[in-house]
Amino acid sequence: MNNKFDALKLEDSGEDDEGSQIDTFRPAPKPGPGEHPLQFNYSIWFSKRTPGNKTSTTFGQHLKFVASFASVEQFWAVYSHLARPSELTGHSDYHLFKEGIRPMWEDDANKLGGKWIIRLKKGLASRCWENLVLAMLGEQFVVGEEICGAVVSVRFQTDIKDDKFLENDFCPACLGHSGCGLIYFDQVHLSGLSGYRVNQIFNTKNIYYGSMGDQKIVFKKLGSDTEIRELDKKICKEANRPEGCDVPRVLFKTDASIELRKEALQPKHLKQSVGMFTCASYRLLDRLWTYYKEKRKEDMIMLGDKMQLWYTANLNSEPLLLQTFPASERWPFPHYYGACGRHILVEHVGKTLEEYRNEPFHKRAGIAYELLKIAELLTNNNEDFALYMTDLNWENFGVDAAGKVRILDAENIIVVDKLALEAKKPRKYDEFLQSMHHLCEDSRCLAFNANDLCTRLHSDHNYYAVCFNLLDPLMTDPLMPGGKTKICMKKIL
Repeated sequence: MNNKFDALKLEDSGEDDEGSQIDTFRPAPKPGPGEHPLQFNYSIWFSKRTPGNKTSTTFGQHLKFVASFASVEQFWAVYSHLARPSELTGHSDYHLFKEGIRPMWEDDANKLGGKWIIRLKKGLASRCWENLVLAMLGEQFVVGEEICGAVVSVRFQTDIKDDKFLENDFCPACLGHSGCGLIYFDQVHLSGLSGYRVNQIFNTKNIYYGSMGDQKIVFKKLGSDTEIRELDKKICKEANRPEGCDVPRVLFKTDASIELRKEALQPKHLKQSVGMFTCASYRLLDRLWTYYKEKRKEDMIMLGDKMQLWYTANLNSEPLLLQTFPASERWPFPHYYGACGRHILVEHVGKTLEEYRNEPFHKRAGIAYELLKIAELLTNNNEDFALYMTDLNWENFGVDAAGKVRILDAENIIVVDKLALEAKKPRKYDEFLQSMHHLCEDSRCLAFNANDLCTRLHSDHNYYAVCFNLLDPLMTDPLMPGGKTKICMKKIL
């Protein structure tokens, strides 16, 4: 072959990988009389693996050489006997690479390269693959010499390791990468319907369930696809770029990025209407950076870290709150295991409160007691932060195997720094803030003023919210006269 790939030897490159199947490789025969030679010789490989195995060794063990060809006629003689991609079973791949290049990232020709990924709808793979193959063999690409090969992959199940699914290519416009190792090294598996690709079509909340060893986990994307697209659109617009811009690159052209190049991340950069940073303080940010798992370097805060945190706060501050107030320190939240792309891994606590509605009264009474303990802990704790719950419904709370209640959705929790209030002493800061039910027109809504919560040292908000939104309906007993038994709190001291 008279091209730059001639230097690539056909023998094994020194790796002692007995599963690489390199010993089965056979070079293409020379084109016979009357045949039409290709510009480059090509080889076809086939692989079929079980879900989860993604190390170079296990991949090599599943890689099978099919044939090599050097002419149009030799290609059709091979191709006409191959099953089409649509006829393959799940986790099967065809690899078409220039002769001498193995379809592995470890090959010298591939090490410094990249890839384009196109996800196709069902039924299109065979036609698109054939068109791509013919275009490659016919040298229809301007950069043909730079192309090493192409792969078609058949996946009937959700491939949790797929970078396209994880959306890793959007980082730092993402939630982080601390959990990627758990995924790539096969420690996380989706279960039930979560493991099937069809679930992605109907799963509008982007919540998946699975396991990590013996621990049940929740793997979720913090926002609907529409919400995420809107934030991406906002980033493009802020940087004066058209919709659909290259978000990871354009993120560094935004006003926030320009400011954060010159200064540290401050409360003013993270203001929210209702959430963790509604009344952010410097002490809260210091605590967040201390617990933040997604920094690239442990002893340094880089611009990419600041922009990633800024993006997370604008999308959904829940992962930041779970890290800042970790379950390992007895805060009533699920354990946070890490993020990967635009998804996070958290502990699957157990059943929601909704599923305890018809449990015996003594069980519901125990849950009621747990909820009151949460209200107390979030209001008065040794860290001098008050965490006010503003979105209380039965689906947002779970009960673990030990009967402990945990908050499942922490997106709309307002964090108040009591020490900052004592230092600033805003007007009426030391006056007790009492929740007033008559401010709420809906019989079951929760009325509150975020500014009041941010400027008062003491409030009964959590107790009122738990009693009114959760305990009142939870303690309903259809066997009692009038249909219910109520816990009444006349006054909270």
